[in-house]
Amino acid sequence: GRFLFFLKYVYMISIYNKNYTDKEKKIYLKMHRNYIILLCIFIITNVASFVMSLFQSFRDYRYIFEIYNILTSLAFGFFSLPFLDIKHKQSKIYYTFLCDKDEGLKEDFVCIFNDFKEEKVTKNGVKCKVFIVNIFNEVKQRNYEREVYVDDLFDFPPFIKGQTLNLVTYANILLEYEIIYNP
Repeated sequence: GRFLFFLKYVYMISIYNKNYTDKEKKIYLKMHRNYIILLCIFIITNVASFVMSLFQSFRDYRYIFEIYNILTSLAFGFFSLPFLDIKHKQSKIYYTFLCDKDEGLKEDFVCIFNDFKEEKVTKNGVKCKVFIVNIFNEVKQRNYEREVYVDDLFDFPPFIKGQTLNLVTYANILLEYEIIYNP
């Protein structure tokens, strides 16, 4: 009897899934800080080079600092900004989403899984995949469909049509799930 109870307990824990962790939040914050540090270094070196060119006593050597400023600006603009700016925007979006998730109102509800959708949407700046669940409305005494979003970085959860689920969402983006009943 105790062994069967232990297997049931382990099975329920392994089904329970938590998509976002504090470790990911720290990674996105670190990416954001690295971008800001790199941008500050670029601005400080260009300002220092410009100030040094103003204090040159010989006009012949002033053009070296001006050429340096032009070349570093072009290099930063053409190489660094397209690659770093995309990562910075993504890290900033995910960091704000994770902060809002921690501080915001989470919704916990029981529903029946219906189907996956093939379309992708953007919700709060996060690219998401969509699946549909049926929820029973006690006031109107009928079922209605609700779209729940899964972050595009994660795979769809292993749901089967007709399963009863306990979902925890923030702004309809899936944070946690638990399979209550298999048909």
